[in-house]
Amino acid sequence: MPKNKALFNMTCWLFFTRNCARRKKRWRDITPEEARLRIGKVAQGLMASYRDGLLQASEQTRFMARVLTESLQDFVETLVGWMAQQYRFDPVRVELPFGEDETSPAWKIALGKASQTLASGSDSTELALALYGRIDRIDLCRDEQAALPNVSWWTTNPAKSNLIPC
Repeated sequence: MPKNKALFNMTCWLFFTRNCARRKKRWRDITPEEARLRIGKVAQGLMASYRDGLLQASEQTRFMARVLTESLQDFVETLVGWMAQQYRFDPVRVELPFGEDETSPAWKIALGKASQTLASGSDSTELALALYGRIDRIDLCRDEQAALPNVSWWTTNPAKSNLIPC
């Protein structure tokens, strides 16, 4: 269930952020209490359909859904209050995929030529690091002349890496 909890929270975040954007509101434009109510409504609306009714399958999963919702409401209420007073960046995207298909290619970082040992016998091979996954949240701080990004990524899983020639 831990992975399902994380997916539920991420899905709620996605819908909450889209809801704000549709209403042409930044997170700082709503009160912490309003943010709490909105994320609660998002979670309630998602419970019945999430993972084919997983969060409605038993008394235990319904309890888990209530706990997840309340925890998410506490967090969002606190975060929105903090952002309005102390944070000049505004969340603009959540759960942004990259490297999953041709519409969002992997980010490639050139690593240079590999030695004969690394390249399995060839004289030299250009290596690149191809990054793919999801950005949890992108925040922007805008003024009349520029926009500065803050990119957030977090995980509860141990990192895995694969270095392969691109």
